[in-house]
Amino acid sequence: MALLTFWLLAVWTTLELFVVFDWNHGLARLALLAVVAGLLWCFGEWAGRFATLAPSGSATRRVINLLIVGALANAGVAAYFIDNTYRTGDVRSDQAHTVLDASRLLRQGLNPYSTAAVTDRAAHDLAVAALDARAGCRASAGTPTFRAGRAESDVVPQIVNSPECESIRRLFSSLGFKYGPVTLAFYTWFLIIFGPAGIISAHVLLIVAMVFILLSWGRDVSGSTFWPAFALLPLLWPTHLAWNTLRFEHLDLPAVFLAIVGWRLYDRRKYGLAGASLGLSFAAKFLPAAVFLPLLSTAPRRAWIIAVAVIVAAFLPFAVWDATGLWHNVGYPFTRPPDSTAAAFFLPATVWTLVKAASLLVAGVLAWRGHRALWDRQSTVEYLCGAVLLVLASGATFHNNYLVWLPPVLGVFVVSNVSEHQ
Repeated sequence: MALLTFWLLAVWTTLELFVVFDWNHGLARLALLAVVAGLLWCFGEWAGRFATLAPSGSATRRVINLLIVGALANAGVAAYFIDNTYRTGDVRSDQAHTVLDASRLLRQGLNPYSTAAVTDRAAHDLAVAALDARAGCRASAGTPTFRAGRAESDVVPQIVNSPECESIRRLFSSLGFKYGPVTLAFYTWFLIIFGPAGIISAHVLLIVAMVFILLSWGRDVSGSTFWPAFALLPLLWPTHLAWNTLRFEHLDLPAVFLAIVGWRLYDRRKYGLAGASLGLSFAAKFLPAAVFLPLLSTAPRRAWIIAVAVIVAAFLPFAVWDATGLWHNVGYPFTRPPDSTAAAFFLPATVWTLVKAASLLVAGVLAWRGHRALWDRQSTVEYLCGAVLLVLASGATFHNNYLVWLPPVLGVFVVSNVSEHQ
């Protein structure tokens, strides 16, 4: 039990250090991802020893009490900021602002993915700064944009039509909503009912639902309460949910939740529903959903048909409305330059290209192993843990809202490895 406690404390400490080493620490964050990978490997190696623990009733009660403490701490943070938002009407991050503005535009009959839309205030500031640095790219003072309660100064200038100014033009055509239509639709209903406080209310609902799914899944796999409760501690004890998802209202949770639901449905061989859930996740945000889609490689054809149909149904109306704006916005994470949250910012371009190629190769090998094993639970958790870590390590950015991708997968990894040795 001491070794298990040490492992848990090491995981908790590592996840907390991502909050400490944030901007300007891309290389440190890469090192922390390597530590997470090492801790997962250690657990896999020690799983046989852990499986013989046969936790007592008192140990189970202790871990459940720890889980309750984590849940209550997150609930307290949620209640405080729901009350604060309800009283003031204020939200606390650029992501929260962008979904508020995008929802308002949509309800006004305007396209939040248009090349003329401005919902991303942080991206607008970056675009203005980039244009100021290249004043020769400005062809005119600009025209009013689609905006929801925005200042008159928010305009999309006419950019000189030259290759030198193409990057500036792209920046100003990607100021709309960066997440997919499913994310926008999900939050819009909560915003209609609860106003700005609806974002945190939605997150509370998703966190409760995810905890319930992971607990019931873990009990089915391990036949105990101890291991699924223990596996949830890396989700509820670190401060990333309280800090990023509740306080700053970051928007990755719907896509992650739908991906986990799709994985659970696949594990239960409900392939059609799994395809629908993974398609919804992809239509909420391309990543991490794209990491989960290979699970359908051995599913009946109908699962792929349903997944593709869901994705097309979500994106097609906006593609018809403004295809360029849609791609420039939802595709922006794949075309943006590196920032200092990622190791790519500090690496020479050639080295970064090699890192991306190596990451894709390793993820491909893990996916092939999973496919060959018909995506049994063990090959699936190994692939998903590896692929998520590789995506985070090789991306142009590694913002803290991405941290919510990892703990649910890590939790299933823990339960699966223990159950393999029972």
